[in-house]
Amino acid sequence: MKDEQLESLLKKTDLSECMPLIYNYIYYCKKPIKTRVSRGDGTYRYSVDDYEFLIITNGEEKQGIILRCGTVDLHWFVLNKWRNQHVLSNALRTGIVNDVWPENKTISCCYSWRDKVIDRPKKYAMTEYLAGIAGLKMKD
Repeated sequence: MKDEQLESLLKKTDLSECMPLIYNYIYYCKKPIKTRVSRGDGTYRYSVDDYEFLIITNGEEKQGIILRCGTVDLHWFVLNKWRNQHVLSNALRTGIVNDVWPENKTISCCYSWRDKVIDRPKKYAMTEYLAGIAGLKMKD
């Protein structure tokens, strides 16, 4: 899921629809989400699938999201206001990923078209660092 989609999901999700795992800090949610999927021939279709995710908060203010992509990967996003303040790393340090999704063992580094080629090694290193905090391995 793209950063824009994660940001939209984070902003649209009402915390009252989620289950608090760590009160006023990390919430679990599972709900059907409609996404646009490429058919590979230039056309698209829409799919509705259940997604599981965690929302990281500072009390009532949402800061970030960790989306489970089956047992093979996680996607995460932190709002600009909260970046470089250890929001994601502190949440990962709680062990919440292993507690909620013990089947997840790996994560990959995904680059978007916006990522400059010179920034990609930095992004990979950061993803590898965060994976280590979460107890996950980098997937080749």
